[in-house]
Amino acid sequence: MPATLLRHALLLICSGTLSPLIQAQTSSPPSPPSPPASAPRPTKLDRVEITGGRANDTEQRRQSTAAKIVVGRDEIERYGDSTVGELLKRLPGVTMQGAPGRGGNIRLRGLGGGYTQILLDGQRVPPGFSIDSLTPEQIERIEILRAPTAETGARAIAGTINIITREGFKKRINDLRMGFSVENGHVQPGASWTRNDSVGAWTYNLSATAFRFNRSNDSITTTTDQRL
Repeated sequence: MPATLLRHALLLICSGTLSPLIQAQTSSPPSPPSPPASAPRPTKLDRVEITGGRANDTEQRRQSTAAKIVVGRDEIERYGDSTVGELLKRLPGVTMQGAPGRGGNIRLRGLGGGYTQILLDGQRVPPGFSIDSLTPEQIERIEILRAPTAETGARAIAGTINIITREGFKKRINDLRMGFSVENGHVQPGASWTRNDSVGAWTYNLSATAFRFNRSNDSITTTTDQRL
């Protein structure tokens, strides 16, 4: 009797051990992975055109962070000034020292010429530089800062005048202009010629100016220093 019970117990243990293996073998295989979803089709947009252009003088004044006066090509060509000195005389707060018909020191806000900084394309001009060595045809714009800034330094107590020269153009220019000015009753004629052309990948700009000034009316100023 005990042997029979032991046999039945062993059969139950073997059947209990084999049942998980049989269930594992008879279970259904895992389903294959689903195919990836198709990528969304790109959206076709309409054509977009972006056109850029040079900001006008009013827009440059609006975008400036400092009190700045910008004189562009439109204003330079409007009055037909023969020299840069005549052009600067039209601006508010700018005066020229020297005899009539000659270039002199530039003064801003009534201060002396030593308090005004002159820049050419953002660089300080060398000693002895005269603005009359440039013609209005060579200038793209003139920027005038009425107060010193971190960029200009402490030398510009009265302000800074930055003269930006023109770059070469791809189109050919051959311009001849003639004019005259009247100062103190004397007629001062002048003529200027500008040529712009390109040679391969290089462009050049040539300018020639001839003026006649009446210097017979030079004035002599005497000062008297009285001390007690």
